[in-house]
Amino acid sequence: MRTQTRSALHSSPLSAGGCEIIHPPRDGGIRYRGLTPDQVQTVHFLPFDYEIEYVCRPDREIVGPKVRKCLPNGTWTEMGHASRCLRTCPKIHLSLENGQAVPRGMERVPVEGTWVEYHCNPGFRLVGSARSNCTKVGSWSFPKPICERESGSVCVGLWGEGPVGQGPWGGPGSVCGGLWGEGYVGQGPFGSPESMCGGL
Repeated sequence: MRTQTRSALHSSPLSAGGCEIIHPPRDGGIRYRGLTPDQVQTVHFLPFDYEIEYVCRPDREIVGPKVRKCLPNGTWTEMGHASRCLRTCPKIHLSLENGQAVPRGMERVPVEGTWVEYHCNPGFRLVGSARSNCTKVGSWSFPKPICERESGSVCVGLWGEGPVGQGPWGGPGSVCGGLWGEGYVGQGPFGSPESMCGGL
C-alpha cells in the first residue's frame, strides 16, 4: 500500500481531489497507513489511490471487502458491497468423522449466517441434527452430530474384520481375523460345521 505524507492529505472540499473519509463497520475499525492518530482526527479527505483496511475485534471476522481504494472519481471501491464484522463460530463443526461436513455461506471462517450440512458415509447413520447454523452470539444452533455404524460392533484382526453375528455371505458366524487368514466361527470350509480361524 502507498504511504501518504501530510501534504497529500486534504481537509478541503472534494474539488481538491480525493475521497471523503468513511465510517468503519460496527464492532470494527479502519487502519490508515502512514497516518498518525492526530492526522486521522483532523483530515476529512484522502488522496486518490489511497487504501484503507477494515479490522475487526478479535472474536469477529470481516465479511465483504476488507480493503477499499480511493478512485479518481472521488468514490471508494465496492461501496455497493457492505463490509461487516460478524462474530465467528468454532471450526470444530466443519469436520465429521465417518462423514462429510459441507459449509454453506462461508468465505474464510464460519460466521453468523454460515450453516453446515452433515452427511454420513455408507454403512453409517447420522445421530443428531443434519444442519447447524452459526448464530449471532458465536455458537452453533445444534451440537455437532456423529456418524454411528449401522451394523453394530466389529471384530477386527490383523488381516480381517467384519460385523459380529454375521458370517460370510450373510451366514450366522462371527468374523475371526488371523495372522495369515480368516474364517468364520461356526462354519468350516465348504459349509462344514467346524470352526475355521486363520492361523500361522
